[in-house]
Amino acid sequence: MELQALQFSSGAGRILLKTGPGKSALWKTLCRSSAILVILATVGCQEGNRLATKQLVVHRTPGPIQLDGQLSASAWRRAQAVALEVPREIRKQGLSLEEPGSARLLWDDRFLYIAFDFVDSDVVAFGKEGDEGQQLLGDVAEIFLKRPEQTWYWEFHVTPAGYVTQNWNVGRGRWGLKDVDRRVSPRFVVVAARVQGTLNDWHDRDQGWTAEVAIPFDKLDRFGELTNPRENWTILLARYNYTRYRKQATGPELSSWPPLSRPFFHLVEEYASLKLVP
Repeated sequence: MELQALQFSSGAGRILLKTGPGKSALWKTLCRSSAILVILATVGCQEGNRLATKQLVVHRTPGPIQLDGQLSASAWRRAQAVALEVPREIRKQGLSLEEPGSARLLWDDRFLYIAFDFVDSDVVAFGKEGDEGQQLLGDVAEIFLKRPEQTWYWEFHVTPAGYVTQNWNVGRGRWGLKDVDRRVSPRFVVVAARVQGTLNDWHDRDQGWTAEVAIPFDKLDRFGELTNPRENWTILLARYNYTRYRKQATGPELSSWPPLSRPFFHLVEEYASLKLVP
């Protein structure tokens, strides 16, 4: 009996199924369906692996950075910039990033330094120091830091007015819970921010805002669990951007690096690994 070979190729290899005159139509359909499912699963695994291998290499600064909110320190010019992007789910809808933003990182023995540079036509920030839900009160830069072996992770909100909210999430399954351990004070994150335009004035058109952030490594070890607080972090750099001049959609524009699969900043499995180098 002559058999016909159905070959399906994927990035992981080849699937070979045999059909022939002696096989029923149902069998042929099942063979084809099984092959398609395997291919889809393989693609999904490849996508997951691609997400997990994102890495941000951060170089050591030769000396402490004096924060002024203007990114004037010469060390920033030697730091690689990463561009924030809208989630892939949003791009699939035909929408693109309207107002770009970027971030640069450096480190020394004491601090992880982060510089944000945002184009923003309407800079707004109604929140105050330590307010819960800064992302509902105006433009926000967000920094998420997580250790892969821990359930907990940090969430820092920085506003164009220079205010900070320090959140500590005990685990993704408690997200949204008004946890007594969530808000962390007193403030230990150092921030300087500058607005290129006028803050909270929708009558004019602004150019953007910048911010410099210094996070002490020792404060990240909140409960003394870490052997070396500088090592083995994953990171997400994110942004809420409100503007009266938005064209493509309603509400704030969400962007991040690394870019996420959907607009939700707590997808911890999609954070990038942070590698500190000399």
